[in-house]
Amino acid sequence: MTATTYEIKPLYVIDGDTIKANVHLGFGVTITRRLRIAGIDAEPINTLNGQVAMATLAYLLNNAESITAEYLEDDKWGRAIVNLYITPKPPLNSQYPQQTQPDSTINVVATLLLSKKLAKPYP
Repeated sequence: MTATTYEIKPLYVIDGDTIKANVHLGFGVTITRRLRIAGIDAEPINTLNGQVAMATLAYLLNNAESITAEYLEDDKWGRAIVNLYITPKPPLNSQYPQQTQPDSTINVVATLLLSKKLAKPYP
């Protein structure tokens, strides 16, 4: 079975590796799901690192031109396990490029959080 990719609109960040979002299935059909980012485990939000991971995830999502989720499976808590991809917004002024995303390539959210040491790899 192949993974399916959907455009999403985040509603809010639950913690550093889980969000609630509207998932656009196509043909005007939208559902609301909790989405768990595959391959990472952020610390709980009652820790400083967990709060930083949550804030960073919110920043990445709020500053994205588009967000897509590649559905993999559901976990035992009913969350959809997904690979989350973002396309950053272009800089407002080309003379002052964004510091965090120097180009407009698609980024894997899990890789960004792992590279900033805000999450650990999760099998």
